[in-house]
Amino acid sequence: KKELLRQQEEVDAEIGNLASQQNLYLEWFGPTERYLAIMDKPYVHPKDELEKRNAERAGKITEYKALMAAPADEEDLEIEEQLRITYGGCFTPSYGSNIAAGGSAKELPMPPHPPTQGSACAYSGRLPAIHSSV
Repeated sequence: KKELLRQQEEVDAEIGNLASQQNLYLEWFGPTERYLAIMDKPYVHPKDELEKRNAERAGKITEYKALMAAPADEEDLEIEEQLRITYGGCFTPSYGSNIAAGGSAKELPMPPHPPTQGSACAYSGRLPAIHSSV
């Protein structure tokens, strides 16, 4: 609990530092903003640009969380179970990046062959449990 309180204090201090830097940079932008207005030059205010980037980032995070929360379809689950049986439980698929890119378990990279008894798993480096022949 003490560690979490210390981390919260550090984060709060960093947020305060970033907020003061933001205010300073906005103040420095003032003369440039006035010049652009006098010269009638179109521009995007840095604050607006930052808000747009933050909104895009939040949208991507929300989309990623939705993809991670979505259950795998029946075919993906069957493929995963077959891989676990074939590779003695040492195969752990990572759907995250593959499904986020619009793929499925069918497109996961496969090791060249099932590990033999006594050989280390290609994914974890540990010795697998019981292997069945395929």
